[in-house]
Amino acid sequence: MSADDTKLDELVRWREGLVSGEIFVDPGIHRQETERVFPRAWSYLVHESQLRQAGDFVTTFIGADPVLVARQRDGSIAAMLNSCRHRGMAVCRADAGNARAFTCPFHGWTFNPRGRCVDIPYANGIPERAVNALKGWPVLDVTVSPRAARYTSAAVSEVPSKPASGDRLLWMCMSPNSTVSG
Repeated sequence: MSADDTKLDELVRWREGLVSGEIFVDPGIHRQETERVFPRAWSYLVHESQLRQAGDFVTTFIGADPVLVARQRDGSIAAMLNSCRHRGMAVCRADAGNARAFTCPFHGWTFNPRGRCVDIPYANGIPERAVNALKGWPVLDVTVSPRAARYTSAAVSEVPSKPASGDRLLWMCMSPNSTVSG
């Protein structure tokens, strides 16, 4: 048992039903949650009604990781880390909107709504093979999946919501082999 686990046992006294308010403000506990909980658990992303038209997007977070969720031209929904693979800057700085592409303000790398790098300006002098490799880097290329399933990478799954509208709540897990039941 680590020192962090011992501290948590002191702050949460399960048998007595007592929880110290310190668990909500302690930086060490937040770090543990960021490392141990958020990347391994299913996290709510968006309600499908927020992404009505192709190009509609919403930015959110899974723990400390910024995520960009967008409606695709074919009607599917995909999510990607809201981070340029070149220097790590957010490729989308708006909370929500509609866009055909997302361009990093640092050097202008452009990503389509699925997260694929589609343009690297000023690539002259960089071997074509290297540019193609940069454009082909793996991304969180995920789509909405019906019902429970096993995934080999980050996945988004739908869980039917209670409203009669038929809209869905979209969830994402960044850990391999996670399941969600609906």
